[in-house]
Amino acid sequence: KVIGVETDKGEIIKGDLVIVAVGISPNDSLAKDAGLKVDNGVIVNEYLESDVKGVFSAGDVARFLSPIYNEYMRIEHYDVAVKQGKIAGYNMVGEMKKFDEIPYFFSRMFDAKLNFKVYGVLNRYDNIVQRGPDGKGGMIRFYLKGNVINGIMLVNASLRESVIKRLIRKKVDDVEKLRSGKLEEIS
Repeated sequence: KVIGVETDKGEIIKGDLVIVAVGISPNDSLAKDAGLKVDNGVIVNEYLESDVKGVFSAGDVARFLSPIYNEYMRIEHYDVAVKQGKIAGYNMVGEMKKFDEIPYFFSRMFDAKLNFKVYGVLNRYDNIVQRGPDGKGGMIRFYLKGNVINGIMLVNASLRESVIKRLIRKKVDDVEKLRSGKLEEIS
């Protein structure tokens, strides 16, 4: 039974639940030894190509240029790895498709009693608009910076993926419609 957590300074923080999230460090030593540019992963462009022509990287080790956010990011979730693997495969045979997916991950916990999905990025915000919890415990949070949606988190809630992607890609800034729930009206 958990009764609390002791900090490095000996302070006891009482609690009955502890969540540990440690993340991962990319194993980019092979790429570094091969002369590829690495910085918290193998640096790749929007085509998942490294700084060495014809050498591609995908998945947890790829630090890719997101055209949606115009920044490099590394996503540690298999959904992104699968999508990047397909794009990298196409590009290896000369198709040159951009990886322009909105970052996404999900988790199901406690025998699927707690489900959450995250689209976009949640670390770029100065305002959060929250809808819910509803009668079933569902909640949606919109993470905005300057009223522009950068990320959406759903907890035991649903919202069509096409609507979510449209809201983020179009950089929708209609906070009142977010609050009112009239998401289908946002163009």
